[in-house]
Amino acid sequence: MANTITVAEKIRDLFKVAFGDKFRMYRVGDPIVPPQSELPAIYVTETSADFEVEATGYDSITHHIFIQIVFNKKDELGKPVEGNTMDTIIDNVIYGRDATTNEYALNTIMGVLRKNFTLDGLSVNTIGNAKKGVVPRPQDMLTVEGQIDITVDELQVVNNRS
Repeated sequence: MANTITVAEKIRDLFKVAFGDKFRMYRVGDPIVPPQSELPAIYVTETSADFEVEATGYDSITHHIFIQIVFNKKDELGKPVEGNTMDTIIDNVIYGRDATTNEYALNTIMGVLRKNFTLDGLSVNTIGNAKKGVVPRPQDMLTVEGQIDITVDELQVVNNRS
């Protein structure tokens, strides 16, 4: 049986192309205790999917995707206020603008999602809120994260439905 790529894997791969080595890890699913050597990282998780019967021979699937941009908060502790703080860095990663055109930069989460509105029969339907904050994790680890909820719609062919 051939393995097919999941929606979360497709989105992860788009981020990998857009950001390259800016992040050390691109992963489907949150490992809960990420190795510090793998931060900063982007995690893409499909949290749920809704299925509806559509016109003859099709199902409509809504994929709920949770995107995390994860940095080690300890990297910022004790640093002077001047320069980019983790908050500023996360803002720029999520929705930074091109200085010339004022459009979303191509190497931002919003730039990737808005420029790839349709992906192989999928369409990014809703980009919910983007939030950020410090997240306590096990083993005395603190991460600072940007988190984005999106929905992706898909029409799935269902042959020979009776």
